[in-house]
Amino acid sequence: MMDSAFSMPCLVASIRSGDDTVCRRPFLIAGFPLFGLLWDNPAMSDSTPALHRHPLTWLLLLALFAGGLYLGWQQFDQPAPPRLSDQVTRLPQPRPITDFELVDHHEQPFTLGRFRDQWSFVFFGYTHCPDVCPTAMLDLKRTVAAVADNGPDVMLPQVVFVSVDPERDTPEQLARFVPYFNPDFIGVTGSQDQLDQLSGQLSSLAMKVPNPDNPDNYLVDHTASILLLNPDGRLEAIFTPPHDPDTMAADYRELARHFKESS
Repeated sequence: MMDSAFSMPCLVASIRSGDDTVCRRPFLIAGFPLFGLLWDNPAMSDSTPALHRHPLTWLLLLALFAGGLYLGWQQFDQPAPPRLSDQVTRLPQPRPITDFELVDHHEQPFTLGRFRDQWSFVFFGYTHCPDVCPTAMLDLKRTVAAVADNGPDVMLPQVVFVSVDPERDTPEQLARFVPYFNPDFIGVTGSQDQLDQLSGQLSSLAMKVPNPDNPDNYLVDHTASILLLNPDGRLEAIFTPPHDPDTMAADYRELARHFKESS
């Protein structure tokens, strides 16, 4: 805390008089006695030039003081950090994504631009998934409903289901699966290389598990996390299973609030 004995009038008096005997206590800026560096520096004795009496020196000190106040105000003016559950991990810096080319279940192009100007929940799965994928999609349906029920102060997120099984998940197949959970949900597919371009940037893993008895009835092991992209098209947070829709909705609202206040 700044020494109460050293006040702004004292500083002004020192400037006007040019006499360092008016006030000799260090004035603290950002925790450092900047004036003390001049007054108490052994190298600056009476036998050396009194640089600290030069008007430019005082102007420099005043500029440092003003800069310290500005930086302190900037810290004070930052929005409160989002209060999040243990279910979500917020990235220290949102991860940028380079453009990609996929197709949605309406057979329309799906590129990075479709992630911009809105929040997006993204889940990597496949339509023949026996349990994890239907459960995650149902959780997302309930999450979006919970966000809507809690008021219009944040935008509703879009939900994008990205296939990890391009062999079987054609746009037609996705059109039978994805809208079942919500007609506004979007199914996305493409070639393996195209899908890898997106999944690799989002650290989503998938591996085909062959079935020797029935080659067409194979499984795919894949990441079960739900990803959240912000309106800049960057990865903002990762929701790890098990997913609780009400908790996800509350976390989403906190993240959206913080993003809006920080923009």
